Amino acid sequence: VQQHKTKNRLKSNSKFFKMQPSQQQKAQ
Repeated sequence: VQQHKTKNRLKSNSKFFKMQPSQQQKAQ
């Protein structure tokens, strides 16, 4: 369930993750 939540968050914060590659790695 946590993984699914992260996926949704990535979609919502697509721009934010793009700006912060460091955060993207954490979510991945």
